[in-house]
Amino acid sequence: MLVAVSIVFTMPGRPIGEWVVGPLSVTATDAGFLRFTSILARSWLSVQMAILLVATTPFAVLLHALEHLHLPRPLIGTISLAYRYLSVLADEASRLLRARAARSAGRGPRGSRAALWHAAVAGHMVGQLLLRSFERSERIYGAMLARGYRGEPMALHPPTVSPGTWAVAGATVVYIALLQTIARLDVRGLVS
Repeated sequence: MLVAVSIVFTMPGRPIGEWVVGPLSVTATDAGFLRFTSILARSWLSVQMAILLVATTPFAVLLHALEHLHLPRPLIGTISLAYRYLSVLADEASRLLRARAARSAGRGPRGSRAALWHAAVAGHMVGQLLLRSFERSERIYGAMLARGYRGEPMALHPPTVSPGTWAVAGATVVYIALLQTIARLDVRGLVS
């Protein structure tokens, strides 16, 4: 959004405001503001739709869909492994936090040295997290190879698309095309 803000001041149009910053004068235009608002709305809707998709669709189905969208297989494999290893990292981090809480029991220096002590402890914990998660990921990868992993996602029961889903998708495409057609019609010319 920081990049898109500049369009308010660079796009030609009717001036709606002017600001003087030292020797520079910056003028905002109505066309630039309208374009910025459009970009903002589209970005917000895209993020909301991505969140909705990820929240309502199982991860295996998302990987299968990415495969059918012809995303490169190494990229799909990287996404699936990154997703799986995030849980490994979270598990190791929770173990380290439990261990720290059990050992320290609220002890540690007070006053001005407390921040440095907490930073040192956090630094050691990050190092331990890196080492432990690396070792554990090696064990997990070895187990995956022993079970037949060949570098691409596998599914026992690949998802299928039902006829009802195809009908809803077709109806959605027709609805969007109809909206686009209506939006492009010259309504004033038809009314008068």
